[in-house]
Amino acid sequence: MMFFSRFQAATGGLLFLICGQAMSATSHFQVTTVSMPAWNIITDTLIKMTPLVNGQRDDGVMSLVCDLARGDKTQQDIDEALLKKNVNLQALAKDNGTLGLLVNSDLTAQQTACSTYLISVLFTPVDNSAYMQDVPPAEKADTKNTDAAGKDDKKTKSAADATGKSAVEKVFNQPRFEQDVRTHIAIAQATAQLYALMAGNLERMKGESWGTYQMRIEQMVREYSPNFLKTVKVFYQAESTKPIVTRSLTQYGYDISDGSYHQLIRDQHAFLFRSRSVDWLGNGVIMGKRYFVDLNILDTSAKKDTVVRGGKKGH
Repeated sequence: MMFFSRFQAATGGLLFLICGQAMSATSHFQVTTVSMPAWNIITDTLIKMTPLVNGQRDDGVMSLVCDLARGDKTQQDIDEALLKKNVNLQALAKDNGTLGLLVNSDLTAQQTACSTYLISVLFTPVDNSAYMQDVPPAEKADTKNTDAAGKDDKKTKSAADATGKSAVEKVFNQPRFEQDVRTHIAIAQATAQLYALMAGNLERMKGESWGTYQMRIEQMVREYSPNFLKTVKVFYQAESTKPIVTRSLTQYGYDISDGSYHQLIRDQHAFLFRSRSVDWLGNGVIMGKRYFVDLNILDTSAKKDTVVRGGKKGH
């Protein structure tokens, strides 16, 4: 027991000595910053800003928030929709989180939340099983199994009745999938512009801390959100008539292209948006370019304080 106490004291003193040496060693570094991709700090900040409900994404709530943010619906429209669902508006008004955005009339907060939520869609794991829907074989027979006289082919239905199996089949909803993909392409285009704008401004900031960079990113997102939402809408309108070509499709990913030389690749872990065979957003690339920021990783405040105090003593 005595040995253990002495060992604790010895190791504690050793750790203190090491920490003291490490802290004092910062004054000997001529360079106190490291260069890191702007992609990482921008992405981490945006994910941190993403609005959640009870710790999870809520498409239903954010759909209403985005309606307000874009001006597609008025506050009265939203109030009436919530009342029909027996939602207590007074309780929502006391909520300082995402739910409060439904009734607080804070347009800036609504636009910021909507923008970050749309961007975060690109970073969300893909699960294409959501596009599988139940379709009775009779409906398929009406559209595919008709003879020249227009009469239904009853063989499929008879076989199903004979086996006693369910008359419902799973069918992939291709139109809905393509509609969502067009939306994601529009979001990727607008996000690339926002990333480039922020990365260019961050590069001008020299040797700031992680927290300072994050605060600047949050500020830029709030300021740019109205323009971002308009840009997404413009890109989507241009994309809405373009044909979608599915290059590959699995339950947990896809690789698609459109008629404007855009390609979007997504899976459970990452995404890549390409424009005319150039990486446009993803893999650390922003509109075909890699941006870097100088991140201060050493606390130089003590050194600066010593210099200032030393200067005062010299006068």
